[in-house]
Amino acid sequence: MAQPYPPNVRKRINPKGKTVYYIDYFNPFTEERIRETVGKRKDHAQQRANQIFNELMAKWNGVPEPVEVVDVLIKDLADRFLAEKKIRTRSSTYRRYRAPTHNFVRFMNDSFPEVANAGQVTKAQIDEYLAYRHRLGRATDTLNMELRAIKAIFNFAIEQSWLENNPAKKIKKFKSPEGALPAEFWTQDEIERILAEVKPYYRDAFEFLYRTGLRREEITNLMWDDVTNLDKDDPTIAVQGGPQKNGWLPKTGKRRIVPLSPRAAEIIKRQKRSDLHPYVFKSKMGKVLRGNKLRDDMARALKELGLQGDVHKLRHTFASHLVMDNETLYTVGELLGHSDLQSTIIYAHLAEDHLRKAVMKLDKFA
Repeated sequence: MAQPYPPNVRKRINPKGKTVYYIDYFNPFTEERIRETVGKRKDHAQQRANQIFNELMAKWNGVPEPVEVVDVLIKDLADRFLAEKKIRTRSSTYRRYRAPTHNFVRFMNDSFPEVANAGQVTKAQIDEYLAYRHRLGRATDTLNMELRAIKAIFNFAIEQSWLENNPAKKIKKFKSPEGALPAEFWTQDEIERILAEVKPYYRDAFEFLYRTGLRREEITNLMWDDVTNLDKDDPTIAVQGGPQKNGWLPKTGKRRIVPLSPRAAEIIKRQKRSDLHPYVFKSKMGKVLRGNKLRDDMARALKELGLQGDVHKLRHTFASHLVMDNETLYTVGELLGHSDLQSTIIYAHLAEDHLRKAVMKLDKFA
């Protein structure tokens, strides 16, 4: 067996034009060549290369492999964690972790400036952070997302052999005392007022969101190849990812087919194909439509109308209106692309009259 040699630190340019460093080495114990992406900083890649070489040499010399607890700054740990997420997960997943990670680092710096190293963080300090976020009025789902992020940060440190234990491991997620909170939605009159207030150019996109229940990223990633039978009686769209969409995937990662109503199909027919790209909805300049354009125009319109909500509330409104019109929760969940019924339960209270009518049918057998 050959003696281990130090890993090489190399760099490459990713599809977005950013420089990323990785290490390249041969493991004589498994007889395989290994490439491990580290991040955008060369010094981090060199540190990782040194760590791997020391581990290989220790094993070569017959030394047991203890967990090496090192001094890693909380901020450095957070930066490395986010760099890993950015490379290895979808952009939407990365964004969900980014804000909670920054919030936690900022809180630790402000509230516990004497705690510099990640290994010094305690369960009590994390509990205090979550209590602070709760006092700010953050929703249960938001608090649970922040807790998942903190657990993931320290699990990442354990995977890198920087820590032995996760201080957040035994912290339980928050539960609403009343179970899932009902979804908020707009009335039909409010929808009409919103569509009249938004900028005319974006009106089709907003109405299409309401008539299909799509998420914002699902409409901005809708391509003409995803549209089927537009001129027939059963027009549909496929919500799906693929390499042609720069690696974008739906939230669940699964492909789903959404049938179009006649009015939704007409909206598609009104869109003009672009020579610049294959997407259905586009910006005023003919480029790819970005979700922030819809977000900002919706925020402006709602402020003018004195209404609360955001673009995602169109999805809740789509589902709520269907349930109130006696559609089953199962069907609504299928249209929304929910992976289980629990995600659709927030609309259950709207079906009470429908359920009551159903059980009343039994009286005819009395």
